[in-house]
Amino acid sequence: MALQPSVSLCLPVPQPGDVTPQELYPEALAEAEQARADYAFALEAQHDDLREDPVLIALGNARADG
Repeated sequence: MALQPSVSLCLPVPQPGDVTPQELYPEALAEAEQARADYAFALEAQHDDLREDPVLIALGNARADG
């Protein structure tokens, strides 16, 4: 199952220039990628339990968090 679009909605990665000092960008990117992997795992588990579209689950999660 391709969860990347759903995960990208909720957890964008930092872009060059978003992190200061710039030397910390690789660490921030690695943290964001790990958070995406963790979220994708949780989203897949929710999808397996609910049998609902992952995009709808991600949007519902974002709404609940906001």
